[in-house]
Amino acid sequence: MKKTFLFILLICTIIPILPYNISAKAPVYYVALGDSITAGTGQKDKSDNFVSRLTSKLKQTIPEIKSYNMGKEGDTIKDTYSKIKTEEFRKKIRKASYISLTTGGNDILDIAAAAAKKVTGKNMRKSKKIPKMMKSDTTAALLLSYLENDSVKQQVDAFVTEFSEKFHDTITILRQENPNAVIIVQTIYNPASGSEYEYLSKCIDTILPSINAVIADEVYEQNSENLLLLDTYRLFKNHANTYVRILKDDIHPTKKGHEVIATALLYTIEGKSVDTLFPEDSKTVAANEVSATNSENGKKRLLMWCSLGFFIALLSFFGFKIRKYMIR
Repeated sequence: MKKTFLFILLICTIIPILPYNISAKAPVYYVALGDSITAGTGQKDKSDNFVSRLTSKLKQTIPEIKSYNMGKEGDTIKDTYSKIKTEEFRKKIRKASYISLTTGGNDILDIAAAAAKKVTGKNMRKSKKIPKMMKSDTTAALLLSYLENDSVKQQVDAFVTEFSEKFHDTITILRQENPNAVIIVQTIYNPASGSEYEYLSKCIDTILPSINAVIADEVYEQNSENLLLLDTYRLFKNHANTYVRILKDDIHPTKKGHEVIATALLYTIEGKSVDTLFPEDSKTVAANEVSATNSENGKKRLLMWCSLGFFIALLSFFGFKIRKYMIR
C-alpha cells in the first residue's frame, strides 16, 4: 500500500510538469542541400538567398527554427549523394524537420559545355558567365542541331538514367536517416527562358524536361505526404529577365528569384496552392496535380499537430485534477 501511494505521488508530481517541458521550445532545424542556387551564388551577399528568406518566413510561426545551408557551388547529384553519406551531413539530416534539395543544374551544364566545345572548339564549363557568343543565333542554332543528333540523344539518355539512379538513392538515404522530415525537391529552371538567349533556351529545353521528369516521378512514385515537389521550372518559365541574372549573362537567381522560391517553398510546406505565383501561360495539368497533392499533405500534417496538442492539453488537465485531489 505504501509503495502504491509513493508511485501515485510520483506520477502526480511529474504529470503537471510535463506540459511545461513540452512547451519549452526545442530548436527546429531546416537543412538545405544543393548547388550554387542554394548557396546563393550571384548575390552580393550570398547569405541573402531563398534559404535565409524561407527561414525568416518560417520564424513567424516557428520562432525557434534554425537553418543549415549546405549548398555548394558546382555540386552535381554525385557530389550531393557522396556528401549525405558522410557522418557530418547525416548528423544534420537526422535533426532536420525540413529538408530542401536543388540538384541537377550542374549536371546539365556539363552536357551543355561538352556540346558547346564540340560546336565551337572552346571550353565554356569553367566560365563564370554565359559566353556572349551564345547570343549569336547562328552559334546557338548549331548547338541545337548538334544536341538533336541521334548519337548525342543516346548519350543524353544514358546520362538521364544515371541521374535517375543517383537521385533515387539520394532521396532513399535522406528518408532512411530521417523518416519524419518534410523533404521538398525542386525541378530545375531554364535560366534563359523568355530572354534574348532564345536559341540557348531551346538547347536547354532539349535536355531539361527529361531531368525534371525524373525529379517529379520520384515524388509521384513514392506518394509520401512528407516528400513534396516545387516546380521551379514552371515558376521561372518566360521570366528569366526578372527571376534570373540573365541580363548580366549569369544563370543564377536575382533577389526576386530567391524571394519567389522562398515563398513557393513556404506555400508548399503549408499545403497552400502555389498557382498564384506561377505565370498564367505556363500552367499545366501536372503542376495542378502537384498543388493538389501538396495541399492534401498539408492538411494531414495540420491534423496531426492538432491531435498532438489536444493530447497534451488532456494530459495536463488530468494531471492537474489528480494533483489537486491528492493535495486535499
